[in-house]
Amino acid sequence: MIQTTAPTIHSKLICTIQQSAAPRLASHCGLLFDAKKAKNLSFETIAKHLGREEVSTAAMFYGHTPANEEDLKKLAEILEIPEAELRKTELMNFPDRGRSLEMPPREPLVYRLYEIVQNYGYAYKSVINEKFGDGIMSAISFSTKVEKETDEKGEWVKITLRGKWYVHVVWLGARTCRLTRIAGFLSLASSGNVTSMYIGKYESLPHRMLPRVLAARAKARCHIAKSGHLFPHGECTKRMTKCHAHRV
Repeated sequence: MIQTTAPTIHSKLICTIQQSAAPRLASHCGLLFDAKKAKNLSFETIAKHLGREEVSTAAMFYGHTPANEEDLKKLAEILEIPEAELRKTELMNFPDRGRSLEMPPREPLVYRLYEIVQNYGYAYKSVINEKFGDGIMSAISFSTKVEKETDEKGEWVKITLRGKWYVHVVWLGARTCRLTRIAGFLSLASSGNVTSMYIGKYESLPHRMLPRVLAARAKARCHIAKSGHLFPHGECTKRMTKCHAHRV
């Protein structure tokens, strides 16, 4: 007689991909998940081998995060997939995000995350606005991790979200100001008759702006400093109304 044993609550199971979800994912996702299942590897194990966070690693398997050269080589090692085969896939291409999830989500665990935003979204917004001012938290310059905590009341899921803060556009008449990071400070800059606002790194500036911003870096710093327009990040919002666009 065949006996079956029910799994305990703490059975170590690994996540695989369900066939119903496969058509909505990139073609290489099935290849990665099949190898993950065959080798019985958790995302924790794979993430440690790649030197990535677990959520970032899982996102790569779902086609939401691209792999770099080092990721591809390490995935080939741990999953025992020929490197040449991985290079034929879309693993290192620009991802097509957002297609794999219907809204509102029906999967219960995913729906709980959606429910958190429904219940606490405006509470988060209010507290964030009071601490940072008017703007948004980036989901691109962003990191997240999942941790497990245990106490006398049971097991708890701890999710950490860490996103870069971006200030909203401030309009000066019919024009907007571009806030350009110069040597760790924020300054106003414009190009021709069109100016816009940005807080971040040079790499994210429009390509047409980048050479001129870099070339005028020292001059712009001096000019803005003399004009009283050079200010650290914390003073950005309260001094915006006093600033004028600086042409670079």
